[in-house]
Amino acid sequence: MSKDYSQELVKEIQSVLEDQGWKFSFDEENGMFKFGTKLESKIRSISYYISVRSDAYVVYAVSPISADADDENMMVNMAMFICSANYGLKAGNFELDLNDGEIRFKVFVNCTGTVPSHDIIKSSVIVPAISFDTYGDGIVNVIYNNASGKAEAERCENSRIDGIQRRFRAALQNSGASADESARLEEFLAFLQERMGSADSASNEDDSENK
Repeated sequence: MSKDYSQELVKEIQSVLEDQGWKFSFDEENGMFKFGTKLESKIRSISYYISVRSDAYVVYAVSPISADADDENMMVNMAMFICSANYGLKAGNFELDLNDGEIRFKVFVNCTGTVPSHDIIKSSVIVPAISFDTYGDGIVNVIYNNASGKAEAERCENSRIDGIQRRFRAALQNSGASADESARLEEFLAFLQERMGSADSASNEDDSENK
């Protein structure tokens, strides 16, 4: 039985995961990477699934806690949180399963006619973790403290860039990187910030275009 996914994509993704020191398994039958990572938010960890196709791959990061699908008010509140958090995101988005309350982050990468660069693949894997680091406390507060979805998303939004900088600069300090490696990491940080975007930056761009 032929496997309907790109071996070249598998090789490149595997190389990135190995370079980052992530322990993973690979389902050869279905073209699926599986692994997990710890977080710095109240959501302590997430599960990763990278589904490789013939001309694309999709990164899913799944939260270990879910909204209560039987609690209509919670589901509405969480939907408000997810919609507010997603507004302005440039690379990926949160998803809420209305059937069971599962919360996940998805990044789709179109690879038609090309194989993404090492940095593109690395960012597609790291962005979901950064997003859960940024919004994880808000998700927990909506589920367990009945906090306002919109207010929590706005609070998380205000700390998004600070969270990215804190995570990567802490990693830089612990890595013992050379000056050149540090400079490259700072460039990658700026690259990630641009890919993630923000509601404020999107609004500013729209305002400037309308003037």
